Amino acid sequence: MKSPHINIKTYMPEGTYSVDFFPELNPIDHQNIENYLQSFFMALQQVQKELSSVAKLREVPPFYFTRCSGCQMYILTNRDLNSSIPCHNCNKNSNTQPIQNNLMLKAALMKIWAHLNNPVSKDTTAWLHLL
Repeated sequence: MKSPHINIKTYMPEGTYSVDFFPELNPIDHQNIENYLQSFFMALQQVQKELSSVAKLREVPPFYFTRCSGCQMYILTNRDLNSSIPCHNCNKNSNTQPIQNNLMLKAALMKIWAHLNNPVSKDTTAWLHLL
């Protein structure tokens, strides 16, 4: 298994970027979810610091979990739905789809959204119904 990794996709006309976060540990489970979140927050803080003068993090869509169709790795992303995403673990491209009906991941997303100070808006509420 490779170490945690972040892909960054920039949207220059908008002046924004999206983030794909690949964990060190997979599968994410109840025992390692807090370590996963801590690792994500530290990595995101570094990215935001480095890109703050160039672009800002996209707020819509909010972060959601998707899965690689090859190795089944969880990927945290805020790319548009159905975007092609290259897996850092197995190098397969997959189209993003939110993982549904997983209470642990839904709880993790609420922590991520709270950490980013994104109040649960109409946009994020609509996303919760997808999950």
